[in-house]
Amino acid sequence: MMMKKLITILLILPMLVGVEHVSAQESWQDSLLNSIFKAKQGSLAAYEQEQIALRNSLSRHYLNDDWVEGAIVPKGANDLKLPGVRLKYRVYDDQMQAEYNNSVYIIDPDKVDAVILGWQIFINAPFEVDNYRSKSFFQQLNQGEILLLKRWKMAIKRSDYDPQLNTGIKEDIIFPETEYFIKRPGEPAYRLKKKKKILFRLLPEYKNDLKTVMRQEKLNLKREADIIRMIDYCNGR
Repeated sequence: MMMKKLITILLILPMLVGVEHVSAQESWQDSLLNSIFKAKQGSLAAYEQEQIALRNSLSRHYLNDDWVEGAIVPKGANDLKLPGVRLKYRVYDDQMQAEYNNSVYIIDPDKVDAVILGWQIFINAPFEVDNYRSKSFFQQLNQGEILLLKRWKMAIKRSDYDPQLNTGIKEDIIFPETEYFIKRPGEPAYRLKKKKKILFRLLPEYKNDLKTVMRQEKLNLKREADIIRMIDYCNGR
């Protein structure tokens, strides 16, 4: 009888150790995530109720209407990724939101190296446009020393409703649009207007090489995949 009890204990013990290990790991992740979340929006149920009005509107405040499975890379944590979070990017006010344990939080951009929404990687970086400097979330489009970044911003289509003819749009429509930036180490990101002279001004040492690859591969600054190819070429890829 004692032998059976001993065998049972020996069989259960690894399971208990495993449970304690998982519990400690979850507690550690919770603690780290709580340090990254700068504000709590409230419960998921209350949040989703508020979103109904937005979904019924013609305007789009979010890059993605639905939550996306993703991960968070803490600041200075190298390749550590915190999984188990669902994410949304609110372009309207450049706010990255996370759903975790049935609550909604705002991510502190200064405490993350990257936020991964599905296959999209977002980083928070300084940028400069017309002598105006700020920081923003950018979608990172490539790997290497020179980064190609895509910034989402809000645009407005004004109401053009004509009551006499009953035609046009009755309300202003807010929707996301994109612009591209180039970022080099130790520098802010600079906007890349879709003009060759701007590209050459941002990457002067690669001007001749870029002219060659653009001609040989018939690359066009109006196509995102082509811009990625140009920057990868500069990175020696």
